[in-house]
Amino acid sequence: MWTWLIIAGVLIVLEMLTGTFAMLFAGGGALLAALLVFLGIDSLTLEVGVFAMGSLLGMAVAAKHLGKKNKLPPALAPESQGQTVVVVGLPNIHGDLRVRYRGSEWSGRLLHRDIPVKEGDLLVIVGQEGSILILDQVD
Repeated sequence: MWTWLIIAGVLIVLEMLTGTFAMLFAGGGALLAALLVFLGIDSLTLEVGVFAMGSLLGMAVAAKHLGKKNKLPPALAPESQGQTVVVVGLPNIHGDLRVRYRGSEWSGRLLHRDIPVKEGDLLVIVGQEGSILILDQVD
């Protein structure tokens, strides 16, 4: 039991250092294996199996729930050029800002850095570089 508790502790500490969720769920799997030993089930094969299954199930559940929040915005269709967007985040020193387009937030870059912009302003899409919208003033 102590071996599994030490493994769980090391994995959870590593999780705090790395910021990934993988080590956290592996630590949870080690805690489940320690629980087996505490309950009197002393089979190394079963302990390792519970450790592996607990880790994998935790990662699968997290991937399902975290994946929804990290989805990329829908691809920009060719007919999007000329469409308007609403500014939701002010430009940084590089001219990059956040805009709302098609119900989600996108990264945008001003065509000219000297364009005065404030939140709520409308801009027009004039191009795209990867997933970044290139924006200009509405005529």
